[in-house]
Formats: sequence, structure tokens, C-alpha cells
Amino acid sequence: MLLPKKHLKREIRRARHTSAWIVLAGRADQECQVLDLSANGVKVIAETPSEVPSRFELAFTQSDQKRRVCNVIWRRGKVIGVQFV
Repeated sequence: MLLPKKHLKREIRRARHTSAWIVLAGRADQECQVLDLSANGVKVIAETPSEVPSRFELAFTQSDQKRRVCNVIWRRGKVIGVQFV
């Protein structure tokens, strides 16, 4: 028997309180705070969430050339839920 989606086990999230950088072409990198991290996404706090587009790259160190492409899934004030592409 298949269970409804709401009964499926939630992905494990690890609490992190560290900085990351939202990278946008032609703009200065925007520092954000990582609240939690999973294999498929991250929850961040952005100082100016209205300037964060629905798709962007995230770097976990400021000079990191290896970045994760992200899609915004939800927004609540300054907190943004992001899924890795």
C-alpha cells in the first residue's frame, strides 16, 4: 500500500549557522546566513531577500569557484528555502 506524500519521511537537515554567498552575474556577491542544509537544499537568511532572484548560484566560501545552482522554493520574510538543481 502506498502512503500519501505527507506521510513520507522528511529528508535529514543539518543545522548550520555559517555564512554563504549568493552569486549573481554582474552584481556584487551577497552574503547570507545558512540555517540548515540537506543533500537537496538549504535554508538561508538574506539581508535583502527582494534582491534574490528565483534562480541563483550559492558559494559556501567567498572565493569558492565550485558553486551550487539553486531554485527558490519558498520565501518567508528574510528566510528563503532553496532547492539545489
